[in-house]
Amino acid sequence: MTYLAPRQGLFAIILLISFCIQSLLLIVSTERQLDEVRVQTGERMMSQLIDEAKLPLLSQDRVSLSVIAARYTADDNVASLTIRNPDDAVLVQTGAAPLQAGEQIRQEASNGDKVLGSITLTLNSSNKGEIIATQWPFLLGSFILNLLVWLLYGYVARPTKAQLAALSRDIQAHFLAQQPRNQRLRRDESSKEAQFDQANAEQNANSDKDTSDPALMAALLGHGSLATQTEKMQGTTESVDRHQALNQYLQSQQKTEQNVSQDKQTSQPKSSSPVLDNEAFLSSKQKNDGELNKGIETVCIHIHYSDPYNLISVLAPEKAVPYFTLCTQLLQQGIDELLAQPLFYGISLVNKPKFDAQGAVVVLKASNSHAKIGLAAVVLGKLYVMLNQIIVAKHHELKQFAADVKVGVSDESQEKPMLQLIENVGQANEVITLLPTEGIKQLSGHIQLRNLSNPMTVYERESAFVEGINEAMLQRLVGMRDAVLLSN
Repeated sequence: MTYLAPRQGLFAIILLISFCIQSLLLIVSTERQLDEVRVQTGERMMSQLIDEAKLPLLSQDRVSLSVIAARYTADDNVASLTIRNPDDAVLVQTGAAPLQAGEQIRQEASNGDKVLGSITLTLNSSNKGEIIATQWPFLLGSFILNLLVWLLYGYVARPTKAQLAALSRDIQAHFLAQQPRNQRLRRDESSKEAQFDQANAEQNANSDKDTSDPALMAALLGHGSLATQTEKMQGTTESVDRHQALNQYLQSQQKTEQNVSQDKQTSQPKSSSPVLDNEAFLSSKQKNDGELNKGIETVCIHIHYSDPYNLISVLAPEKAVPYFTLCTQLLQQGIDELLAQPLFYGISLVNKPKFDAQGAVVVLKASNSHAKIGLAAVVLGKLYVMLNQIIVAKHHELKQFAADVKVGVSDESQEKPMLQLIENVGQANEVITLLPTEGIKQLSGHIQLRNLSNPMTVYERESAFVEGINEAMLQRLVGMRDAVLLSN
């Protein structure tokens, strides 16, 4: 018979822990090396990018800057690239969203003493999955080596025949030393049982006979004196009485335990009834919560001008009307491009939005519960912010008036609180949301939100700004923006 090595399972656990620690140290060291190499590459790319972007930054040529930025963001090490003018306004922003951003490198571009702008290069963070995929030969070899060490320990450390024989002799000697004592105990117990049986037999025989029988008296006199026989019979009777009393006590205790167990069984259904009531209450509460969190049917997108000096009110009609018409056309084309996306199937436009001095309102409606109307509203708000930034830049180049916008997205029931939020905490070129739980769930995985830093009211605590967009949705936004700008 083959015996295992002592504590072979414990040794396997120790080897497994050692392998996990070794793998973790390998991943950490490799990740650190990759980060250092990525930072060096990013600094070298930053110096080249500044040299290429000086001339477009001087004239603030967005097209040239976009072409240059697209070429650099094609690198796998680059997550996003942002180019700003000297006033810290964004000229070009390409790449992934801040959700996937890693380490940032920011540097100013200058021509002599004149600052032309700043460039922020965001590098991709190291992916542990890629590290494991590249280091799998080492990890596999280390695992096989630990497995071989465990097998070798099981072969070398198992007991030999001499050790097994010595262990068998020790066990046999121990049992032999204990055997006389066990035999004495068994003999004592058997003798006591024999005496007890003999006393019971004598008691039964004596109880069947009449003590006044002359034959019995003669037999007693033949074996000894009457007093001696009477003392023997009394001693035997007392011994039997003691045993009978002990048996009665044990039987009474068993009956008591049976009664207690029956009482517990009968009382158990009564104690379980509150649990059932509690479960019914929880299920009804979940049902009510599900009824309260129904899908969103209608969403309002409020677009207001960010005009702190109220210049729109003093704008001449011959300039205001074409400006409002241009904003309306771009908004309508943006809505058409949005509703044409397969992702937003089942969403329709309720009103016909039109810009005036107060801005515009877009109302979207969902035809089914699966339509992502909350996500569509936020994407539309972000799309128009991107379009309006181009409008503002072109109008400022022509020295004409144009204002930034601030956008608010909410469901129909919270339209009035949203108007107050836009006026109180709204920011230029930002989208603020006030959606119920179902709307927030639709944004997960696509949009990153940022809560207000110092909320003063309940609605400010429940609202949030759009902080970032993932790469797939950003590419979708850029495609819709380009389609609107290139349309008739």
